[in-house]
Amino acid sequence: MTSRSLLQRLALPALLLVSLTVMSLAVTDTAEAKEDRNRNFYLDLGAGYSYANLVQLSEDNFVPDAELLQGSGINLSGGLGVRIYMFTIGGRATFSRHGDFDVGMVELDLSVRIPLKIIEPFLRLGIGYAWLGRGDISSGSRSFDTQVNGLAVDAGIGVDVRILPMLWIGAGVDAVFLNLTRQKISDAGSIASVDLEEDGDSVGFQLRGAVRMTLRL
Repeated sequence: MTSRSLLQRLALPALLLVSLTVMSLAVTDTAEAKEDRNRNFYLDLGAGYSYANLVQLSEDNFVPDAELLQGSGINLSGGLGVRIYMFTIGGRATFSRHGDFDVGMVELDLSVRIPLKIIEPFLRLGIGYAWLGRGDISSGSRSFDTQVNGLAVDAGIGVDVRILPMLWIGAGVDAVFLNLTRQKISDAGSIASVDLEEDGDSVGFQLRGAVRMTLRL
């Protein structure tokens, strides 16, 4: 029997052993776990880094300024909601500054958590409203106030660690898809083949990484 064949034969039992170990940790009913299940509300604050490309996937008559299409910078977030054992549901607001423009979001936030004593890996999904800030378009001596808003859908993965009975510290990464619409601007004409007097659309992408502090009440 070759070493490769031996490894293949051992892979499945090893995977089953790891799975059973994780499951046994997940169902361990310690006093801390019981106490934590009685904390049904959460409040969290986060900070990190964000990269966004507003036209990553498609663009149709959106904006003429390249500076308003992609950038990176600081990301801030806050959320609150209720927790029902392995599940949470609540609201989340995020604000990201990317050079010459900002991206804000208000979303319905859902997550599934795996309680493993003092750590909790989680998967999350969000959907809601997004808007572009500081997105004015300039042409010579003229400047146009641009309204850009639309739909945000994001998915994320991360882990939280218990520091105190009420305090958890964690980190996570989110991938966000943005479907934005620029509202038409009256008497603005065209700039760089973009007709500002007609609506414009884009489908973009944002990647966020952040550390987060959560209070469970």
